[in-house]
Amino acid sequence: MKEECNLSIKVISRNPLARNDDKNLEARADWVDKWITKGISYLDNCVFLDESGFDGNKRRSCGWSPRGTKAITTTPSIKVDNLVTVTALMVTR
Repeated sequence: MKEECNLSIKVISRNPLARNDDKNLEARADWVDKWITKGISYLDNCVFLDESGFDGNKRRSCGWSPRGTKAITTTPSIKVDNLVTVTALMVTR
């Protein structure tokens, strides 16, 4: 059935029920209105910062194997330091 229906296994993304209820949508709209009244414009006077962390020791947790057997992989036995990057972006015209 997996091949016939073109299915694949994926990690489920969970979104809370309250994410898009009226109260939260109104709170988001109020937040945008406050930024607009302060003169903040994403295209004119904002810098966007993003921090990304990379775990050098992270390994895949799921895998395929024949039924009745464990899914096993080999991994290096060295400890790798984690890496963090910070990126700044600004819109210029």
